[in-house]
Amino acid sequence: MSVNQETTSPGEKTKWLENTKNTLEILAILSAGIWALYVFILKDYPNLNKSFKVTSNVKVDEFVYVNGKTDTAYKNKCDLNYRIDIKNISYKDLYIDTIIIKEWQV
Repeated sequence: MSVNQETTSPGEKTKWLENTKNTLEILAILSAGIWALYVFILKDYPNLNKSFKVTSNVKVDEFVYVNGKTDTAYKNKCDLNYRIDIKNISYKDLYIDTIIIKEWQV
């Protein structure tokens, strides 16, 4: 026997390759399952709940007439604009039936 001659038979090589192939197929199937679980379920789970983002803005303006002078009847009064933005940040439909805004005069 020479030093470079292999001592394994062709049947042993085939068995080893078959075992390696089966192991890699199992790992590939497990990896694909974990990937599918993450992509289709876990990644979108927080967005499956109904949720929304609310921002509001208040703008106060004095009553001023076209000539640039404030009328004495409106001296201590102002115009108040209140804006509410509601943004749906989930994948489900969000229906808003009623928005109640209470106001008062000072």
